[in-house]
This record gives sequence, structure tokens and C-alpha cells, in this order.
Amino acid sequence: MDENIKCLLTYFGFDVDKTRAEQIKREEDDSFYDVWRVYYDNKVFIIKECKEYEAEIYNTILKSCDKYVPGYYGIVSFDNKYFILLENLDGINLNNCSRKMLISFLLKLVPSLLRRLRPYQR
Repeated sequence: MDENIKCLLTYFGFDVDKTRAEQIKREEDDSFYDVWRVYYDNKVFIIKECKEYEAEIYNTILKSCDKYVPGYYGIVSFDNKYFILLENLDGINLNNCSRKMLISFLLKLVPSLLRRLRPYQR
């Protein structure tokens, strides 16, 4: 296992000796990028490079959309980059979905978001 992912796993509190991590390839060109699928204690997680604000979005706005959005477990700063730990959800990759699939997803997500934002409306 790569030393960088070992460090990330340690930062997130995983026991490195009991964890398996596989780096994920981009679908468009089959090259690796900073995303790993992590197998630990019969659960699957995702660690991915992110922007600092992504954690805030997951932790506030998307928090109430648990059926449609991966669970958020934390963020760490490592090697001048940010990495986020998320629940791995099986399903369709929305990067390459059809317009019909995207609309269907948004129609499920938007009501949850509106319920979450309602207390802030006047």
C-alpha cells in the first residue's frame, strides 16, 4: 500500500493493518487519481481529494439527504491538499448519466434540500 494512503488512513483513524485500499481510475482515460475505495470492518468508504468547501457542503446542506448522498465522516489536510472521507454508495455514476437520470436524481434530492433550508426562509 502506498505511504500516502497509509498516512491518510491513519489520519482518519483506520487501523492500517486491517484496512485494504484500492486507488480508483478515471473512466475517461483509465488513469489513477486521488480517490480510493477503502475496505474496513465489513464496510466500504471513499477517500478523495477535495476542495476545503466540499466538507462544509456535505456537513451542512447535504446532511439531511442521507438516502441520496454519501455519508460524510470528516476531512483532513495532508501534503497541502484536502481529503474527505465518505460513505461508499453503490449505484450509477452521475458523471456519465443521461439527462433523464440526472433529472430523476434531482427530483429526489431537491425536496430534501428544501426541507433542510426551510428554517432559514422568512
